[in-house]
Amino acid sequence: MPDWTTRDISREAAAAALYININTLDSWLIKYKAPSGKAGKNRVFSLRDLVVLQTARQLLSSDILAVDAMRIAKECVVDEPEKSAVIYVTAKGAWLGKWEDDWPDETTTMVYPWHTLRSIRKRLEAGNVAI
Repeated sequence: MPDWTTRDISREAAAAALYININTLDSWLIKYKAPSGKAGKNRVFSLRDLVVLQTARQLLSSDILAVDAMRIAKECVVDEPEKSAVIYVTAKGAWLGKWEDDWPDETTTMVYPWHTLRSIRKRLEAGNVAI
């Protein structure tokens, strides 16, 4: 299983693990500066990169644009998430908290990065994706 920050997941494997096509992945890389690295001429990803990208996609809504979603995901998903980690997004800002924390009083978008990581890991481990 890939390490959290080691960039050894191919572009094709990344797209398959995220259930998106290559063109959509490329669009996120070019337009919204999704994290990735290069190995020679090939684009490669770490588990962190994939969790950031998928978290940004989960944050998309009529109130959260893709560029803002990517910024929030990059800021909040730095270390491997704990099981109780939650990203809260309100009109006042975004932060990484825990499920046990008091919820904000205002309308909130919530994303669970640990569940995203677990889902991506399962797809990679299941052999559905060739690294």
